[in-house]
Amino acid sequence: MKSSIGKGKFAMAEDERVRRFAILADNEHLLLRSTEVDAELNMIYDTLKLIHD
Repeated sequence: MKSSIGKGKFAMAEDERVRRFAILADNEHLLLRSTEVDAELNMIYDTLKLIHD
């Protein structure tokens, strides 16, 4: 699937009280973060892009 849609950057899951993020740091490391659901999503996304790039 990687060849058809590109390399993964991060994934987000949201429950009733928490958002969870998994960020691919490199081929061997995964960074896991969680926030409250009402945290500012645009700011989080911008931060994730900075971490990944």
